[in-house]
Amino acid sequence: MSAEQHAPEAEFKEFIDGNLPNQEDEPELHPWTGKIANPRVRAHLHDMARDYDPDDYDMDMPARFEDTEYCKNIVAKWSTETGTEALFSGNIKTLNFFSGLVGYQKDVSGMQVLMELMKMIENTPVFIGYIYGDMGSGKSNFAMLLFEVFESIYGEENIYRAANITSDTVDEEIEEYSRLVDLLEDRRERVQAGEDVDEMLMLIDEAAQIFTGTGSDQWKAKALAKVLKLARKAKANMILIGQDGKDIDASLRALCTTFVEKQSQTTAVFWGDVKDRQGIGRKMKLSKVPETSLDWDTWDEGDFKFDEGDDDEDDLPTWEDLEELKNQHEREMMAILDVTTDMTQTEIGDVYGVSDKTVRRAKNKHENKLQNLGLA
Repeated sequence: MSAEQHAPEAEFKEFIDGNLPNQEDEPELHPWTGKIANPRVRAHLHDMARDYDPDDYDMDMPARFEDTEYCKNIVAKWSTETGTEALFSGNIKTLNFFSGLVGYQKDVSGMQVLMELMKMIENTPVFIGYIYGDMGSGKSNFAMLLFEVFESIYGEENIYRAANITSDTVDEEIEEYSRLVDLLEDRRERVQAGEDVDEMLMLIDEAAQIFTGTGSDQWKAKALAKVLKLARKAKANMILIGQDGKDIDASLRALCTTFVEKQSQTTAVFWGDVKDRQGIGRKMKLSKVPETSLDWDTWDEGDFKFDEGDDDEDDLPTWEDLEELKNQHEREMMAILDVTTDMTQTEIGDVYGVSDKTVRRAKNKHENKLQNLGLA
């Protein structure tokens, strides 16, 4: 059967899964579409998804209803019923739907994962990535896999690796915020002086816990913004490991170059932005992510120390600075979404809470950046 002769129900399955060529955005359909014949069950799942809020529970819950064990169990039960009935009754259309189109898979899997990661990193001047996802989704494994990719690209002898974890692959274990700043400031001065420096890769595990504070500790969010700004100026690559996405604040959104949602141990989705836990501007989806060959031990979050004076407001960005950075980032994302997706300017405006006129202005203002990225 040629591509033109593919069964439409099989192609529809790939559309639901977001796998069709040039399909950048997630479809506005529930992932169980087509799998459950019972209308009462479909209505129940829809109502649950509409009203779901992970903060309503006294335990850690997935950001999305479809990732809860409750939803997975219901979908598995009724999908099995639908598939079995289709097989026994000879319902070819339903069987075609469940099979999908292997040739239309847009996911990267198996051996291709490392190659795609290498290509992405090589095309990113400064990689500042924030990894988030539910507990047990493999965030740390993926961070160390990125370490392996950096080593493969630049060679172990040509990259300086620092982290707040214990591993044979790390050149320096960082225990204090002040040391982190010193490393970046020293590198920034060398870069600005035109010195030829080796690549640098830094990993901060438990970034959300370390740099989140309330009351008198609110300055820690500014401290993280300072580190990320220094990393950009120093051309230092950085990997941050967070929580489930609710910890992604204005400074992270403005200063990170990519966000990695670990949906499971073997699946990672790269986004250009994250707002209200929802990824925006999908860059790439990786499936069958392998385990890293590196060994590591994580520390307790309390082992990362702040010294007296680290909270000096004179050395930290202001809240106004962070708000300006966030607004600038959102305008850039509006321009990118306008030329790389099928979203209308009104739809883009709805995502960021602005008018379509604001989206048009953002696109015009960032015309040069779009051209530099090869998008205009």
